[in-house]
Amino acid sequence: MADGLDTTIAFILAIASVIIGVVLGVVAHRAYEAFRHRGRRIYQPRVFRGQVMKQKEFEQLHEELVKCDRIEVLSDDVRELVEDVWPELAHKLPPKTPHS
Repeated sequence: MADGLDTTIAFILAIASVIIGVVLGVVAHRAYEAFRHRGRRIYQPRVFRGQVMKQKEFEQLHEELVKCDRIEVLSDDVRELVEDVWPELAHKLPPKTPHS
């Protein structure tokens, strides 16, 4: 009877170690993802000029906006996007002109 109990305990310990391993794996994966995206802003897809603008496109546009000192010419839809998504960069935009 002791052998049966030892086998049961060994089985329970094996199952417990698998469960712990899975939980630790999930925690490690989440920590890795958080570290990988650290300092990186996540953008929701957005329809812009009739097409869906995705994360990479936001990042590229933001990088270009940060590089330039001042933007000389800008369409109204790009102005609206910059003012909405990156208000901290609005000072680089040209002054608004009244529409005729």
